[in-house]
Amino acid sequence: MSANSKIDWHRDSTTGVEWFVGVPYCECPADDAYQTLGILVPGSLAGSPDAASEAPIVMPVVTEGYAAMGAPTESDLPALIEAARPFLDAGMVYVRAGCRGRLHGAPAGVTDLKAVVRWLRAHDEVPGNKDLVFAFGHSGGGAQTAVLGASGNSDLWAPYLEAIGACDESDAIAGAMCWNPVTSLGVADAAYEWMMGRFCREGAELERSLELAATYPDYLRKLGYEEGEYVQVLLDVATKSLRNWLADGRDREVDAAWGWIAQGPAGPVVSDLAGFVRDRKRPTKPSPAFDRDDLKSPENMLFGHDGEPLHFGADYVDFFGTSQSDRVAMYDPLTYLLAGGASSDVAPFWRVSTGLIQPDTALCTEVNLAEATRRCPATRDVRFQTVWDVAHVKAERCGAPEENVIRWIREVLGR
Repeated sequence: MSANSKIDWHRDSTTGVEWFVGVPYCECPADDAYQTLGILVPGSLAGSPDAASEAPIVMPVVTEGYAAMGAPTESDLPALIEAARPFLDAGMVYVRAGCRGRLHGAPAGVTDLKAVVRWLRAHDEVPGNKDLVFAFGHSGGGAQTAVLGASGNSDLWAPYLEAIGACDESDAIAGAMCWNPVTSLGVADAAYEWMMGRFCREGAELERSLELAATYPDYLRKLGYEEGEYVQVLLDVATKSLRNWLADGRDREVDAAWGWIAQGPAGPVVSDLAGFVRDRKRPTKPSPAFDRDDLKSPENMLFGHDGEPLHFGADYVDFFGTSQSDRVAMYDPLTYLLAGGASSDVAPFWRVSTGLIQPDTALCTEVNLAEATRRCPATRDVRFQTVWDVAHVKAERCGAPEENVIRWIREVLGR
């Protein structure tokens, strides 16, 4: 795509925010309803070229359930300014783009997000440091943020970006903020049953659960863990979460009914994974949870074709010759992180925050993502936390999620 897209800038008289919406970020869009973007620039950057050129750029990925993200229009401006206000007040450029979703099939959503990053780099007239793009999202949005952050400039995406006429620029980003990312879908069913289902299900569903759970230790060994060692990793994560919860609030104490907590030298210890799961993290999805037998999960639609859901292992090859198993791998951030950055330009800054009791995916998902980013030589700062008494929301120990994102960006940039 050429770098001369027409930008019609406006200025909000009340807030001083400069903005535009409705500009295509690719030359050959597959769906005009989604593939445009809007940008908000704080008035504080006006007339200050140095500040404008160094301002971080933030990009929300609002795609829970891997849904499409609608492109903003002028009628959305009041709500858009309100959502962006904390970031604008912090002197950051706010990018709100549309992107295709699960009905369009993977890898459409992240392809579009990559095209947005490329468009930003191709347009010098847009304020902000194009090497300091930070994406953030929750659930499926957190998952796509993780894929975006891990897969920068990966050759796997080249034909998809070329097909929509994306700019010939880098699509690597600086940072990924992921709340409750429902990702690593190729092993998500096994992880769900290994950590949760096998302790709680009954009858025929328990038999299916045990079959899936039995496959997970082989995957753990690929990550460098023996099963017992990994159980302790999860218990340590839960213990830290519990102790943080106790420290963060007054009059908090361990429930006497929680028999799966022992008293250690440094405080309470979560000592029994099965007991913890039965009391605090029971599965709410059927078995299998993601690649469902009835094909009725959002993830089956994500890996579907022409609006029809498919199984993850379906005998299907897309227009570009990508097999179904390779599509699933493309949408797993660990595909790139475990390669140590050899196949992609991995974002240097990561923050993963999850509600410990959320039943939407196994804790293994977030732990594995955090550990893979920590081990990846390309990363510089990785932060991971679980929030004890919180489920599937933008989990934070304290403070507003957006304010914590701003604080994190400032800290990693030393500002």
